Parts: sequence; C-alpha cells; structure tokens
Amino acid sequence: AAYGGMHLFEPIEVMYQETSNAVMGALLIHDIRNTKAYSYPAFKLNNPLQLFEHGSFHGGVWRCAFKISSIGEMSAVAYYLKTYSLQISAGSAAFAAAVMWLFTGKVGL
Repeated sequence: AAYGGMHLFEPIEVMYQETSNAVMGALLIHDIRNTKAYSYPAFKLNNPLQLFEHGSFHGGVWRCAFKISSIGEMSAVAYYLKTYSLQISAGSAAFAAAVMWLFTGKVGL
C-alpha cells in the first residue's frame, strides 16, 4: 500500500518490476562491455563509493529529503484515503448519525 502513495513525495518514483529488470539488465551489460565504465576492473577509483556516482538507478531515493522508512506510513495512509475515500466518507456519516441518534433519539437535523 505504501508504494501507492510514494509518488506524493517528490522526487521518488516507484518503478514497475519490469522497468527495474530492464534498466538493471542494461546497466549490467554496460558495466561488462564498456571498458571506460567505473565498474571495469582496470579503471582506478579513488574510493570504492565512486561506483555509485555513475550508473546508479535509485528512482529518486537518494535525492529525496526524507528517508524511505519515515514516509512509508504516510504513503500508505495517503493511498488508502485516495482509494477508499467514498467508503470512509459513508462510514463517517453513518457513525455520526449513530452517535446523534444515541444522544438525541433523532436522526438528522
């Protein structure tokens, strides 16, 4: 459910599995075939973390102001509110009517 609301937290983009598979496969082929790639064994790196500078596929997670673990719950709430807004509204109205009837004995104004 949290994936359904992740798009509300820019710049995160949740990819379909097929998209991730295709992009990661293309990156794998690039890393194997390109002799100028950072991942090529003969390429000298100043720091192993330089591998993440080029050719990363993160979907916006590294550019987001929030950690994924901190927005998961809010993403799920946003998704459920969007998906089930009609049911939530009907349930809230029924609950309000029941409370009004319980305290006043009347339904409605």
